Amino acid sequence: MRARSEVDAKGSFGYADADFRDALQLLADSNVSEREWTELRPLSAGAEAFRELVSGRCPPGKILLQT
Repeated sequence: MRARSEVDAKGSFGYADADFRDALQLLADSNVSEREWTELRPLSAGAEAFRELVSGRCPPGKILLQT
């Protein structure tokens, strides 16, 4: 069997399903913006991004990785 090389993961770490749904609803209703607390980086920078988040060296609370 051949392994797939594509990964499409959506979610959030450390929150209950209800918290994640509430956060999505706040975004959908334009009650909050992701711009002040997120940063977009390439997938190849994921390991370093995680190290920065864990150590507290990264101002945004969330880093979104894209391919």
